[in-house]
Amino acid sequence: MGRHLAPRAQGLGRTACLGVAMLASSIGCQATPDDDDQPSSAQEPVSSVTAELSAASAVPVRQSPSEWHNGMRRRSLPRNGCFRASYPATSWEEIPCVVAPNIPFITRSRAAPASSGLVVESVGSGTDFQASLANTNFARGSFLSSSSMTSETDSGTLNSNEYSVQINSNTFTSSPMCSGHASCTAWQQFVFWNSATPLVFMQYWLINYNAACPAGWTTFTPSAGVTDCYRNSTSAAVTRQSIGAFGQLQLTGTAGTQDTASIFTGNNTITVTGQDSVVSLLGAWNRSEFNVFGAGSGSAAQFNAGTTLIAELNVSNGTATAPTCIGGGTTGETNNLNLVNGSCCTRGGPEPAIVFTETNTGNAYQPFCKQMSFVSSLGALFK
Repeated sequence: MGRHLAPRAQGLGRTACLGVAMLASSIGCQATPDDDDQPSSAQEPVSSVTAELSAASAVPVRQSPSEWHNGMRRRSLPRNGCFRASYPATSWEEIPCVVAPNIPFITRSRAAPASSGLVVESVGSGTDFQASLANTNFARGSFLSSSSMTSETDSGTLNSNEYSVQINSNTFTSSPMCSGHASCTAWQQFVFWNSATPLVFMQYWLINYNAACPAGWTTFTPSAGVTDCYRNSTSAAVTRQSIGAFGQLQLTGTAGTQDTASIFTGNNTITVTGQDSVVSLLGAWNRSEFNVFGAGSGSAAQFNAGTTLIAELNVSNGTATAPTCIGGGTTGETNNLNLVNGSCCTRGGPEPAIVFTETNTGNAYQPFCKQMSFVSSLGALFK
């Protein structure tokens, strides 16, 4: 049997409202005067009406887990480190940080060529939708719907239910870490790694550094005479997510004086921090890519036939400006889905975003967000 998650409500106005107006109407009705034209003793004084309305409006409305998560990301962390919050608590609990595995989540320029056997017409390795927005400082990716998805296997490890969810920045040359290295570009990723020991963390890159890597960085040599460097932030352990829980995942990345990576798993938010000075993403972040990919080293997440995903990528620079949907992408990992032509929609407002569809069914799909602007041709994006 296929599995379908009903699309989540979009926008900020998701909180249920009390029927205060109905209550006011019923309280405000006056009794009909008696035949002797005397006022009815059932008429309530204004003071009691006011008190009852005040009591009704004070009834708390419990947030949904998703609303709670969005609220928690706005709560300041007490210090650098690793933290957890459990629904519906409104405070952060500090948890032990752990060391992320030394696995490179490579850039598309380091991905294996098509002759290696990887699916050519797959999402990732430069084929993806991106949200273009100048001075981005926040991105959150989630899947509004996952239709008929029942299994996934990583092409590298051949393990089932092993994948990465990534938010990837554009590459940029302005990082002080690239100073003195003419061909160097910096790159930052926010990663949820679902494996035997799932983790959330950030991975930083100095591409074409072409010299001995700085202390604390790992050397990656894609070819003779070429040197890249990468390192991970601190990381935090996350409960392993089943394929059935896939639709509730939300990955968030922020850039500021303190950069953060957070994963929401339905009832828990796990957050790790890092100094923006590692590669200085803030001010250089203009494009964002979000998707589910292989578990690292250029691998592919291989879903069962008939899988369709609707992805939403919220991005913000502190304004209501809508991002532009563009083609491309920076990660070297892939999946075995294909982008649906004409499905990339954009919106501005309180939660600017792009929304798009990817599938391996071969069926025709209408854009999910009919009230949003959408790009009509993949060719226009990737030419």
